[in-house]
Formats: sequence, C-alpha cells, structure tokens
Amino acid sequence: MVVSLSNGDSRRLLDAVALAQQDWRDVLVGAGLADDDWADQLNSVLGDTSPGRVRQ
Repeated sequence: MVVSLSNGDSRRLLDAVALAQQDWRDVLVGAGLADDDWADQLNSVLGDTSPGRVRQ
C-alpha cells in the first residue's frame, strides 16, 4: 500500500516506507484500509479482480 499512498511521487513513497517501518497500521489508515469497507477500497485501487475478488 505504500505504492498506493505515494501516488507516483518518489518523496511520498519514501515517506510511506518510513511510516511503515514505524508502524504498518498507520499505512493502512493512510491508505483508507482501516475501516470495515477496506475490501471495497482495495478493489477500487487494484481494480475488481472477480471472481477472486478480495473478500472480508
């Protein structure tokens, strides 16, 4: 998810990696994956992978 957080910006990528090294859970929060709709959020980033879609 650090790649997703970086949004194509190498500085943001390095910041996200540093954040993950401190506490990976903060990366999940930053990527919008800490709530009950995490599977929908992940599918919106990665695309719908049906029939093997990410399930909760």
